[in-house]
Amino acid sequence: MQGKLHPRLLAKYIFKRVGFRDPDVLIGPSYGEDAAIIKVENTKLIAVHADPITGAVSNIGKLAVNIACNDIAVRGA
Repeated sequence: MQGKLHPRLLAKYIFKRVGFRDPDVLIGPSYGEDAAIIKVENTKLIAVHADPITGAVSNIGKLAVNIACNDIAVRGA
């Protein structure tokens, strides 16, 4: 798990401080799930992704695209 926080640390320092819930966030990110689905209009949704890429030095562009596409695809977008 190089470059990633352990789930215990995420729970202790991050997740317990996230208290604001926006009703437009239909599916929020969680540990191991780096994409969210957000309602932007009555009939439109957007999939957003955030994931730090650590430890990669070669093919970083290709890796960034592949990871982003994978994270969004597993959300069904």
